[in-house]
Amino acid sequence: MLKTEIKLDACIEEVEGKISRIENWMEKAPEGHIEFSKKRNRYYWYHVYENNEGERKRVYIKRDNRQLAEKLALKKYFLKALPYYQKLLLFLSGETVKKPDNTDILKFTLPDSPYRGLLSKSLAYTSVPEEIEAWLAESFEKSTGFPEDLTNTAASGALVRSKSEVIIMDALDAHCIPYRYECKLLVGDKEIYPDFTIKHPKTGKIFYWEHFGKMDDDEYKERAREKMLRYYNNGFFPSINMIVTCEDSKHPLSSKEVHGIIETYFL
Repeated sequence: MLKTEIKLDACIEEVEGKISRIENWMEKAPEGHIEFSKKRNRYYWYHVYENNEGERKRVYIKRDNRQLAEKLALKKYFLKALPYYQKLLLFLSGETVKKPDNTDILKFTLPDSPYRGLLSKSLAYTSVPEEIEAWLAESFEKSTGFPEDLTNTAASGALVRSKSEVIIMDALDAHCIPYRYECKLLVGDKEIYPDFTIKHPKTGKIFYWEHFGKMDDDEYKERAREKMLRYYNNGFFPSINMIVTCEDSKHPLSSKEVHGIIETYFL
């Protein structure tokens, strides 16, 4: 078999896999669709659906329910992508002579598209192992404590608790590293919400990233010590299955430092 034929077979197999994964995902997709409004350069999300009486409902999606917005955005993207990949499969198989146009799906990733931020993580993993795709699609229990502290906005639009967490989240997104923000973890008999739960993109191994940002505050420092002691006593250790970063007013966390850590652990 010629190398070109082997390459073509691989392309066909890849497209068939994408079609299958999209169809499987769509079976579990939420009802309705997403709509947007824009105020002061910020997009607001709305879930549009029909209730049991057939009435049209348009409900604002809060920032802490970002997962719903991401799923509805991905549903809209897949509704455009699926027919494209089906036509592409016919083209690669020689059943049609015209290559399909992918303009409609490229529009989702344009800088001014309201979908771009919601799709950034999902589209980054269209060719990763199914294990990671499934992990990204799973629902998880997030921290509900102190929502008033979620005042810093990452590039993706997600709300986090500090400027340093914005640096970490933006860096993870930039390198397409799959993660969850403040996902519940049982450590011994206590529920803890690590800042970031990260799945290694190549090995699938789980790492927990904790950032302590007020280390010149004695009370905060003591709480951090107690938290880390609980981690140590239950088998969680830096460089093995944890990443720990710290800062104080004189030594702020830098983007260069964060990117270096990510390159060391995950790339």
